[in-house]
Amino acid sequence: MSEHVASFEKWVADEMGHTVAYITMRRKQNAVGGVYYDHEEIHKRYRAWCAGFSSKSGLPGW
Repeated sequence: MSEHVASFEKWVADEMGHTVAYITMRRKQNAVGGVYYDHEEIHKRYRAWCAGFSSKSGLPGW
């Protein structure tokens, strides 16, 4: 797991009032190795987090 995902999970757990363990239990990996969350509200926040991360880091398509 990348540091990026760990930071997100810590932040979103605090934001949503869940434990980090609950957030990590919702994490899944798709067929091409991408991360997604099977809880819709977590996944929406993850996509927004990734968009913000890529715009700050200059990484296209992160």
